[in-house]
Amino acid sequence: MTAGSKFKQAIRNNKPLQLLGVLNPYMALQLQKSGFDAAYLSGGGLACFTHGIPDVGVLTMTDFTDAIYKITRVCNTPLLADCDTGFGNPEKCVQEYIKAGAAGLHIEDQTEDKRCGHLDGKSTVSTAEMVERIKQAVKGKTSGEIKDDDFMIMARTDALATEGFNAAVSRIVSYVEAGADAVFAEAMPDLEQYKRIREAIGPDVPLLANVTEYGKIDLFTSHELAEQGVDIVLYPVSLARGMHGVLENWLTEIKDTGTTQGMVDRGELRPRSEYNAVIDYDPDRDDRETVLAKLKV
Repeated sequence: MTAGSKFKQAIRNNKPLQLLGVLNPYMALQLQKSGFDAAYLSGGGLACFTHGIPDVGVLTMTDFTDAIYKITRVCNTPLLADCDTGFGNPEKCVQEYIKAGAAGLHIEDQTEDKRCGHLDGKSTVSTAEMVERIKQAVKGKTSGEIKDDDFMIMARTDALATEGFNAAVSRIVSYVEAGADAVFAEAMPDLEQYKRIREAIGPDVPLLANVTEYGKIDLFTSHELAEQGVDIVLYPVSLARGMHGVLENWLTEIKDTGTTQGMVDRGELRPRSEYNAVIDYDPDRDDRETVLAKLKV
């Protein structure tokens, strides 16, 4: 079973599929061991929390594929990854993402000087230009060294902010007709809007809602969104936000008290045995050769 087919199976098995963004392989393994059926790599998360830069289209395709490979070589959970606007070559992007082990990607209709989908000041390309991006991406499923017919090409539109809802729906329909396997309707603040998108694209095209904190929409529950026809609920940087907040508290406590004892007493700093279990490492059993044998290449 390919990574793409695993991801599509995860969507069928979950109503809806809850998709959490991860920053690194360890976080992906935690997600897998917690029972989630898929994971997500956010461009914003990768830019800010891994590279320490804003999410404004600075990262390269290689930055993404390196991060994808590090996750997929140790984690069996299918991974959907951001690819911004396709790095100028959507076909090659899909080829490289498949080679790195991704199960799918989402490509957006913003201009190259892209911004986070929940910020103001976005600009979008023409429908025709985005349709061409999608067609090139679809071609990449079977034109590369490694092929995956089930690799998911998800079309993201930011057109609600630039052209209004009706234009966004019109674009979405065009993107599906161009070959997009799924739809990412960015920053839709009204539950009814998801229902109308579902009606426009029919019952078989997976629909994703991005429920990011402090964004343009309320934190709708997965149940509320499923009732409107949403198949995938995305939490792109929720784990990263939590990590940031906890780290800030710990840094203050360590500086003020001169010890980590309080965090140990509260169970916030976990013993080595627990994270060894996450990475499936037994010091009495495993050596370099056994670890290398478990890695996917």
